[in-house]
Amino acid sequence: MLPVVIGLCFGLASLILLVRDALLLKKIPQIEPRPALEPLTSIDVLVPARNEAHNIGHLLRGMAQQTSSDWQLTILDDHSTDQTSAIVAEVAAHDQRVRLLHGQTLPAGWTGKCWACWQLAEASSSEWLLFLDADTKPQPAMLAQALAYAEAEKLDLLTFLPFSELGSFWEKTLLPAFFSIIQAAYPVSKVNTPGSGVVLANGQFILVRRSAYLRAGGHAAVRDRVLEDVELAQAIVRAGGVMKAVYAGELLRVRMYTNGSEVREGLVKNAIAGLRNGGARSSWAGFRQILVGVVPFGLALLSMWAWLRRWTFWPKLLLSGMATLLNGFAFWSWGRFMQQLYGLSRRHALLFPLGIVCYMLLAAEAAWRIWSGRGVTWKGRTYKE
Repeated sequence: MLPVVIGLCFGLASLILLVRDALLLKKIPQIEPRPALEPLTSIDVLVPARNEAHNIGHLLRGMAQQTSSDWQLTILDDHSTDQTSAIVAEVAAHDQRVRLLHGQTLPAGWTGKCWACWQLAEASSSEWLLFLDADTKPQPAMLAQALAYAEAEKLDLLTFLPFSELGSFWEKTLLPAFFSIIQAAYPVSKVNTPGSGVVLANGQFILVRRSAYLRAGGHAAVRDRVLEDVELAQAIVRAGGVMKAVYAGELLRVRMYTNGSEVREGLVKNAIAGLRNGGARSSWAGFRQILVGVVPFGLALLSMWAWLRRWTFWPKLLLSGMATLLNGFAFWSWGRFMQQLYGLSRRHALLFPLGIVCYMLLAAEAAWRIWSGRGVTWKGRTYKE
């Protein structure tokens, strides 16, 4: 019967992808401890901040605990309407390594983050620049290990994949699904393979040599891009730079959002930016994750329907066997993914199919907003790219 054949084909494709993902999970590159550089290399840590009063304290405390001592932290307050500026100013008054800048008016043709980062870069002077998001939580060895790794590997750009803290229901539901789609579109193994054509950077942590940054045009070269981190890395690689992406959960933690409305706003913004940058790769990644995240559940429903409709015995048995095998392996694989990367219980695997479906709905909303001229909103600003 045709539904059985189609179901088995989709089930087999899903199983192959799940096995591949399970194998790749073992190969995610992790930063290896290196001896600290002697003499110490100076570094400018550059943080754009807009309404980050609830986050900035974690970053300031994390920086104060760094084992590396030769650093300057510059935080640019991007017209915040909360207490961000006051919190930073209080710390800066007692720590000469911390400096507060006030952002200039956003020029036409620039996104807010690119403009903030460009102002920070122009105010810096060190050989190494670290663009760090305000919602990150640096661990004590972060700077020392990042610099030692970048120098040992002779890199022009190093980007960290941090440990993501997930608190609310929608964080645990949507963010693992979102990150799985990014990994499908930009496999880290290919990102770290020179000449692969796959380039990814995580704007939460981008360590870059000043010379490579300026040679590529810096944030001015990607001034109107919402996905500025990826496109900046692409510009640096095109200009001859060497980069790597590594998982560094022991050195950097982050909680991107704290509730459902923040998750929705952030992912709608990222969805359209990713589609614009990734094109066919992003579309394939979305379809691929539907195969991985939705087909197992769909095949189980088809199997139940076959028994209720009293189809012939052997097709029903074959369909049921595939559904049982696929769902068993899928929930094992998703559970391992949730536990290893996010420290969640394996039972959160039950949320993965829902997360994939919900993310696709958000991506559809993002596309509609752009095509209808409404744009997407982030940090109180609307972008209509």
